[in-house]
Amino acid sequence: MAKKTFTFNLLLMAFDILAINISFILGDCLKRGYFDPPLLVAAQNSRLLIFATATLLAIFSFFKLYDQQAKRSEVDEAGAAAGALTFGMVLFEFMTLFYRDMIFRRLTIFYAWLFALVLIITFRIFLILLRKWLYKRGVGVSNILIIGTGEDGRLLMQKIKNHPEMGLRIAGFLRVENEPGAFTSEGMNVLGGTNDLENLIVKLGINSVIFAVSDAPNNLIMELVEKCELNKAEFRFVPRVLDIIESRVSSDEVVGVPLITVKEIKLYGLNALLKRTSDIVYSFVLLVFVLPVIGIIALAIKLDSAGSMFFVQRRVGAQGKEFNMYKFRSMRADAEADFGKVAGMNEADGLIFKMKNDPRVTRVGRFLRKWSLDELPQIFNVIKGDMSFVGPRPPLPSEVRNYNSWHKKRLRIAPGITGLWQVSGRSDVSFDEMVKLDIYYIESWSLWQDVKILMKTVPVVLLAKGAY
Repeated sequence: MAKKTFTFNLLLMAFDILAINISFILGDCLKRGYFDPPLLVAAQNSRLLIFATATLLAIFSFFKLYDQQAKRSEVDEAGAAAGALTFGMVLFEFMTLFYRDMIFRRLTIFYAWLFALVLIITFRIFLILLRKWLYKRGVGVSNILIIGTGEDGRLLMQKIKNHPEMGLRIAGFLRVENEPGAFTSEGMNVLGGTNDLENLIVKLGINSVIFAVSDAPNNLIMELVEKCELNKAEFRFVPRVLDIIESRVSSDEVVGVPLITVKEIKLYGLNALLKRTSDIVYSFVLLVFVLPVIGIIALAIKLDSAGSMFFVQRRVGAQGKEFNMYKFRSMRADAEADFGKVAGMNEADGLIFKMKNDPRVTRVGRFLRKWSLDELPQIFNVIKGDMSFVGPRPPLPSEVRNYNSWHKKRLRIAPGITGLWQVSGRSDVSFDEMVKLDIYYIESWSLWQDVKILMKTVPVVLLAKGAY
């Protein structure tokens, strides 16, 4: 595995060197207004090219662009590459103020930045897509063992089987003694117990071990971690709900008494202002493009069935405050009155009602739901401040009344039009999984994370994955 990673990193580095040199050569030609043969330009600027290339490679390494263990998504890889490259070019621009003989002129640097962005990001995305294509065909996949035969293990197995592009092959499962809720599901190849771990790592060539037991003694976990380290296998685990807040935990002591402090979540103060400002900007930019679409949809709904064009429903927002959420009407006008007829046909897990072939949905409504167009009016909820573009799914008051105490943590922030739950399977995600994703989002929020989720939402909507 280490050899494959080393080879892959060499390939990335070789292309980065080529892209950086091409970008500065083209940038220098554009700045001068005429094009000389590339080798001549390279020879004339050899010292500057060597310095620029070496500096950028060091910056790329510092930003972990050659850490292929992370297996970033296309969006993450593009963002990481763009950030590292921009940092390097800004540094070069700053250097022109004091060390003009060490680096290219400002306009050359700017042109080189544009060329390098296109070349480096395009190549890295191509490699990610190629790797996924190979994974789907069983090339280069990692063998993993899953410890745990309970619900967490079963869900993990299903996720891995549904996403071959992750490059994981399940070699088998190991039981944990006295594991609560343990069972053997169809497709689970149980190879033994935790005492067999070391032998199986060597025998099956295991690259990674995933611990999927929600309630296990710490001494067992530490023992398994040590066994994996000794046998050069990566150890990962499915977090419990309380494990998700670990990023906000700090240690301290007061008069000799050790204390653990849980800091406040990130979406307060300046972060909350940044998120609200971005929501307003996104809303008005998006409205420019979708207002004609909104008009066409409203007319189609009116012509298709009797009733209002819009559907207004009470939902629960931040801090448990209720608000009116706007959607295009996708069901018959008497749909809520007929809910009793379909109440027993819920196909979703937990407290959400979902039904793939709901007879109350109109013809236009079915099209709107498939492509998530029924949610366009929620832009006005975002402008009002009831919702955000990214956040937890807005629940019904009746759902919230049945929440457990830990479920209510998802009400700490404004709900979103999209969120981690949507880009992770939409209607195919169970309720408890959705809540865990919401809590993770709240705990680890960043503006870049919002941008990533918005970008990932586009293909999810276009593919109509999990929508009904």
